[in-house]
Formats: sequence, structure tokens, C-alpha cells
Amino acid sequence: MAVKIRFTNEGTVFTLPWDVAVEKGYFKEDGIEVEVWEPDPALEPAPVFERPVTLDYEAGGLEAYNKCEWGVIKRAADGERGGLILGKRESVTSMAICVRGDAPYHRPDDLASVPVAIQDQTGSHYTGIKMLEGHVPDDEIVLNHIGGPAVRTRALFSGEVDAANLMEPFISLAEMRGCRILAETKYRGLLYTAEDYGKESREALYRALRRAVDEINRDIKTYAVYLLRDVPDDLRGEFSVEDMSLRRLTYVYPDAYTEKEFKWAADWMRRHGLRPDHEPSYRDLVQV
Repeated sequence: MAVKIRFTNEGTVFTLPWDVAVEKGYFKEDGIEVEVWEPDPALEPAPVFERPVTLDYEAGGLEAYNKCEWGVIKRAADGERGGLILGKRESVTSMAICVRGDAPYHRPDDLASVPVAIQDQTGSHYTGIKMLEGHVPDDEIVLNHIGGPAVRTRALFSGEVDAANLMEPFISLAEMRGCRILAETKYRGLLYTAEDYGKESREALYRALRRAVDEINRDIKTYAVYLLRDVPDDLRGEFSVEDMSLRRLTYVYPDAYTEKEFKWAADWMRRHGLRPDHEPSYRDLVQV
């Protein structure tokens, strides 16, 4: 069994088990060669199919990536290069809508018609809606697509935006700078691959990732340090792992993505006008 996977993502919080499995040699021990590309948390705003990860995948430079559940459905349905959803990724990720400490907002209801900074068609976009619906009318949910987490954090600190939906380590950084959290949620993304690796290869991949998850959970603070590489120098200052909320770092074994989960996500996207251009089907998109 000779499998090579070039893999990338836009934040270490999502790919930490992959980083650890490469570093510890877990993939190699199972006959899989994995290369993890460096994340780019800046991510200036661009249409979904013009961003680095999608361009690299569509051009054949990558074999796999993971993203939020809804973003993968969008890319899998509308992308020109085929692929399959292999399963649910290992990161159960926190997202939080943050405002500055001097802001006149104290609950999600106060954000009616207030633009919240997000990156379009990513977890910050979809969870932004999920955290606000039920608190404000749908037509008063305003999301401002300005770019990746570093861009959103910088805009929040500078006063360019009043609210931003952030992930770790940027949530903890915002808290250290005196920002308040108005809403927080957890979500889980999916792993998308260019081909059907078969049950044997998939189990080898999952075996290595399970070992990495166990290693991380044995010593979460040591591995939390890896997330600091995503914080640009102009934002980091004195921020360190001591300032990070480790309770938000949740890593679990990769798991199957069920048809019930897929249908719920696709229906929710449809209700919010976010359905892919091509109607997705579970059997077409998911490796079973």
C-alpha cells in the first residue's frame, strides 16, 4: 500500500493531528506519505474558487483538505475536480463572535443589523449565521466578508469592524486584549480527498490520526503552542500559550459522515440560500 497525500488547511487548530502524526512518524509507520502545507491565516478576501486551497486542489497540487462541513459540501458539489468526503475531521472547533471591551453590545440580540466580520463560505460564515439566528431576525443578520482570521482580528482591534467571528488562537488573543464574547459555538468539519482510498488505506490513515489525537490529548498544552505560528508578529505581542483557553481545543477520532448529517446540513444551507449551484447527493459526494 503506497499512498501519498499532500494536505493543507487555513489554520493549525484544524490540522493539528495531521501535524503531530507527521512529526511522530505515525503515517509512515502505516505506509502513508503525508505532506502538510503551511497554513495561511491572513487569507485576503476572494471568491471561494479563487482562494489558495481551492485553486491548489483544483489544479492537482493537493490530494486532500479539510474544511467546515458546509464549505466542503459547497466545494465538493461545485468544484470541477472530483473527490469524495472521507469522513468527519478530528478537530471540534470553537468559533466565537467577539466585540471590543468598549462596544455597546452585550448579547447576540444587540447585533441586529451590526456587520460581523467573517470569511465567506468558511466556518466563520456558517457558524456566524447559526449563532445569530434565533436572536435576531434573519434579514437583520449582517455578515461582512473581509478575509481570514488574522485579517478579522486586526480589523476588530483597529476599530474597522465592531464584531468578528474568530477561532483559536484568535479568540484567546481577543480576550487577552479585553474583548468580550457574545456567542460561542463548536462545530466539526469534513475531510475531502481526491480519490477513494479504499477501506484499507482509509483505516491506515485513521489509525495514524487516532494515535495523534491520543498524543495531543495526553499533553494538550505542549501541542497548543503549535497554534501560535498562525498569529502574525504585529498581532502577537506578549501573547503566549499561557493566555490560551485550552478548554476550547477539542480533538476526537475521525469518524464516518452519515447520510442523516449530510441531509440536515444540505437542507439548512438551502433554507439560508447557501445551497451549491449543483444539487448535492450523499451517494455522489461521500465515501461509504
